[in-house]
Amino acid sequence: IRIVHAERAGEEEDEKEAFAKGYRDGNTVMFAAAGIHLIATFGGALVTQPLRIFAGNPCAIETSFLVRPNMRKRVIRNYSASGEWSSTVQLVERRLVEP
Repeated sequence: IRIVHAERAGEEEDEKEAFAKGYRDGNTVMFAAAGIHLIATFGGALVTQPLRIFAGNPCAIETSFLVRPNMRKRVIRNYSASGEWSSTVQLVERRLVEP
């Protein structure tokens, strides 16, 4: 899987590229090296979460879904080392260029 992340600040554009190696098992994509898996649901939503949650370690769980073919909404919920909900981030992403 190839991921390209581009940020624009004024006239300059900073593009970063990352590669993730995963394998598909039904409706799940496992990224063992990163310790996460992505689950695709029937309604088109995706859930990304750790493969295992260890006591005393913070973690994050993300849900995302397509609003339109070029727009995705994401909600990331972060939990502290004690397991308490610490923050939530909501993002709206738009694809500017077709792949």
